[in-house]
Amino acid sequence: MSFRNLKPLVLGVSLALVCTGPAFAVSSEILRLKFSETVSGGQYAQGQVAFDGIAPSQDGTVDLLGTAPGFLTQVSSPISGFGSAMKFGTTSCTATACTQLGHVRIPDSAGVFAPLSGNFEWGATVQLTALPTGQGMNVVQKGRSGSPDMWKLQLDGGVASCIIKVDGATAANFGKAASPQLTVGRNYKLRCKRVSGVLTLTVTEFAADGTQLSQNVYPKTQGVSLGNLNDFGTANSVYVGGKGTASSPDQLRDAVLDTVTYWAG
Repeated sequence: MSFRNLKPLVLGVSLALVCTGPAFAVSSEILRLKFSETVSGGQYAQGQVAFDGIAPSQDGTVDLLGTAPGFLTQVSSPISGFGSAMKFGTTSCTATACTQLGHVRIPDSAGVFAPLSGNFEWGATVQLTALPTGQGMNVVQKGRSGSPDMWKLQLDGGVASCIIKVDGATAANFGKAASPQLTVGRNYKLRCKRVSGVLTLTVTEFAADGTQLSQNVYPKTQGVSLGNLNDFGTANSVYVGGKGTASSPDQLRDAVLDTVTYWAG
């Protein structure tokens, strides 16, 4: 699945190569949100459509959840082939809620983004504009911690991690692959992969002109990643930038999303 070209993530930490990930044997791109749509005044409004580059039936919708326009804006991207990206502004988050909330919602009642037991890949190209403190930050996900199954990419505390939950696993048994803390100001492509039951995170750093600087692969360090991902509870939509609830403390903030992708086989 490939979500729109979102602006690159800026991280200031050098990453070490931990392992070589498994080859990805499938290459069907399912989703790519491009963020190249016309945005009045550069500010995304409630109900704005974020066009999918693969299938119009998978276009996303902006939800601001009571937030005034200006939290989500369209900016230029130095790396994106589409030339634009979505910027998430600053918001203060506590254990129960954030002062501003905004995300892109892609309905999935047909289960297009339910990979079952197969291979799949998801991720985003991101740039952190500041190192957030406090609560977590979800980049892209289907399912939530309270649903039986879930897959997501998060940036809690500036640490990129891929999470898979299968059949109601407890937090201690979530499949997880994580990077060291990323540094503000650098551009990163983050890719989560589950191939033959093996979960990995690939972190690729780019210069401002798009030149690749490094690529490192991090293996699963805890939990399980095998199983049938088919029951996401009532949260059937895919969400970019948050959980999709008014009380969510996991709002993406201080970041630019240049691309979000999803692939499956």
